[in-house]
Amino acid sequence: MLTECGWARSGRARYARRYMQKIDSNCVLTLARAQGHDWIDEAAAQRIAAGATAAVAAVTASVQHFE
Repeated sequence: MLTECGWARSGRARYARRYMQKIDSNCVLTLARAQGHDWIDEAAAQRIAAGATAAVAAVTASVQHFE
């Protein structure tokens, strides 16, 4: 169970939200390259990171709406 992150608990997911930071494009680029996606350049990594950050923010807002 992933209780330390708040995923498996029925209560509020306080840890997952509290420590959410902006997703770094360098991290995206490094992970993509490690997985063999050499076609991803810095600009694509920045777009992926921005989209992922926006997706996490949308889910967080949705969860807060239902609490």
